[in-house]
Amino acid sequence: MPQRIAHLRSFKVKLFLNIKEADLKEHNGEWFKSTYDEVICLPILEMSCGRNVYVDEYFYLYNFGIGTNDLQVDGGLQKRIAD
Repeated sequence: MPQRIAHLRSFKVKLFLNIKEADLKEHNGEWFKSTYDEVICLPILEMSCGRNVYVDEYFYLYNFGIGTNDLQVDGGLQKRIAD
């Protein structure tokens, strides 16, 4: 598979530490098994109260050819969690 562009995320540790444990779990109480960036970044974006910046530059390329990313392991699970 070709390499695709991914976005680098950074945030203040205080925001990360303020994520509620419940936000990291599905409705049935199980930990999310995929889509970690959304599970972590959406609460952080909410807590940042609009103090965030989008940088329109490429910092690295994500290698889809390794076979261990969420999309290749279980793309259906990744989509269900993201939805």
